[in-house]
Amino acid sequence: MLIGAGSSICGAAAVMAAEPVVRGRAEQVTVAVSTVVVFGTLAIFLYLALHQLNAHYQLLSVNPVRYGIFAGSTIHEVSQVVAAGRAITDAAANTPLGLAALLVGWLIFGGLAINTAVSAMLG
Repeated sequence: MLIGAGSSICGAAAVMAAEPVVRGRAEQVTVAVSTVVVFGTLAIFLYLALHQLNAHYQLLSVNPVRYGIFAGSTIHEVSQVVAAGRAITDAAANTPLGLAALLVGWLIFGGLAINTAVSAMLG
């Protein structure tokens, strides 16, 4: 759950926010934060290389806004999205920053679902 929250919502901040909801242990939090940070950092460089290849060979029609949406939808941390976007243009960096708002909804509904499941298991 912690890696899923970090990968899909907002990176390490989502892992830390989800920890009390899912009652994560310290080693689980460490692995989740490390996973999110390592793969997000790799994505910064990989996306820049892919963008440069695409610009050279004109494989896809990608403008800075589309690149920003793609980066913001697939890179975990907001700061990593900004780094990957700023390497291209300012417009690419500013496009996807609304994803952090998903964290609040996930914590509310995820917490309710987990508590309901635990209550049902315990009887």
